[in-house]
Amino acid sequence: SDAKMWYEEGVSQCDAYSIDQLTTIWLSNERMRPSMRSLMNKCLNCLTVKATEDDPDAISKLIIYYSEGIGTPKSEELATYWKDIVKAGGTGGPTDRFRGGIP
Repeated sequence: SDAKMWYEEGVSQCDAYSIDQLTTIWLSNERMRPSMRSLMNKCLNCLTVKATEDDPDAISKLIIYYSEGIGTPKSEELATYWKDIVKAGGTGGPTDRFRGGIP
C-alpha cells in the first residue's frame, strides 16, 4: 500500500513514528506480513540501537517484536531479557554488551 511505502522511507532514518505505524499495520494485517518481512527487520534493527541507548519506547516495542516474532523469529527469551532491562531501570547506556539485542 501507499502508506507502507511512505513509512518505509521513514524507517531508513529510524523514524519512531514510521516504526510505530508499520508495527500497527503488521499487527493488524496478517496478509501483508510476508511482504513486510525485510522492512520489519529494519525496524527491529532501529529499535535495538535505540534500546541500547535507553529509549523506553524502543525497549517496550522490542518486547512486542520478540513476543510476536516481528522481523525476527519469536523469542520469549529475548522478550524476557528486555522486560528485565525495564525492571532494572534501563541498560545503563550503550555498551558493546547490548549490541544486537543479544544478552
